[in-house]
Amino acid sequence: MQCLEKNIYEMTKDYCLTEIIGTLLKNKWFYVTLNGKKSELLKQKNVLLQGSVLAPMLFYTYTNDQPIGTVTRHFIYADDLELTAQLKKFEEIAERLEDTLKVLTIYYQMNRLYPLKTQVCVFHLKNREEKRNLHIKWNNEILQHSDNPKYLGVYLDRSLTYKMHCVKTQQR
Repeated sequence: MQCLEKNIYEMTKDYCLTEIIGTLLKNKWFYVTLNGKKSELLKQKNVLLQGSVLAPMLFYTYTNDQPIGTVTRHFIYADDLELTAQLKKFEEIAERLEDTLKVLTIYYQMNRLYPLKTQVCVFHLKNREEKRNLHIKWNNEILQHSDNPKYLGVYLDRSLTYKMHCVKTQQR
């Protein structure tokens, strides 16, 4: 928590705001009620609950110093990070993305962050490459490929037609 408070103070230079946010995040306790019975009182390990109004802003503040590779582009929204690379050869794309992921791994380990739901997708307009997949390793595991990744609630497809999003939206 000290890292987050330090980042907030460095960004705002406002000691009072930093103290208020620090107080909101410390010493959180909870219990669960099931069938009328309460569990024992437990200390919350995560500082914010999923869906908290403060969560996106504080997560961004906590991670605003994460290294971003110079050979890839990135897009960040709340706790979603998208990495992209645009080159002619798929092998070069995979190599550049893996290099960026290696740097991010060190940062994530130092800051006790554990990425989930990491997927790989290729976007292109060449039909002859329609079934091409990138094989990218991260921490000695090949990342899952997705033909239709979901990003910020939108289902994407390889040629960015939004056909899959329309199909999924219609199914709801």
